[in-house]
This record gives sequence, C-alpha cells and structure tokens, in this order.
Amino acid sequence: MPKNRVCEAKPIVGGVAENAIRIGSRTTVELDGGNLISLMIGMRNQGDPESGIVSCDAPLARAIIGHQTGEVVSYSVGEDAHLAKIIEILI
Repeated sequence: MPKNRVCEAKPIVGGVAENAIRIGSRTTVELDGGNLISLMIGMRNQGDPESGIVSCDAPLARAIIGHQTGEVVSYSVGEDAHLAKIIEILI
C-alpha cells in the first residue's frame, strides 16, 4: 500500500465535506493486504456483506466516514490494527 498520512477515525458529528464518505456513499478502498474492495456505507445495523453493504457501525465504515480520496485511515477489529486507503468515492 502506498504510504500516505494515516488519519484517525473521525466521529460522525456536525457537517462532512461534500466530497467525503458518508452514509449512502459507494467507495473503493485498498486494504492493508493490497486487496481492493468496493462497498456502500449502509445505515446502522443494515449491513449486507453479500451485497457489498457495510453498516455504518462496522469498524471499517466508522474509520472511513468523513474522509476523502487518497487518505489512509487506521481501524481495529478486535485487537488487530489495519490500514485502508480510500481509492475512489462514487457517490
């Protein structure tokens, strides 16, 4: 994964930049293993992994909401820390 600045997860508070990821956004991210995944940020408890919808409560979704293309964010799943680079935001 290219080295860019690592951003901390931003809380869902107040306004979000017009071109930043938000609920309803479709985006492509590069995970720290180099895999590209496309996903849509769904509402709370409305994740459907088979359809590519990730609940806004999921660790990856919480980390990328509020961020823009090119940013690298960190997130944790259990005790495992991961990085994800935002490649593209479609909506």
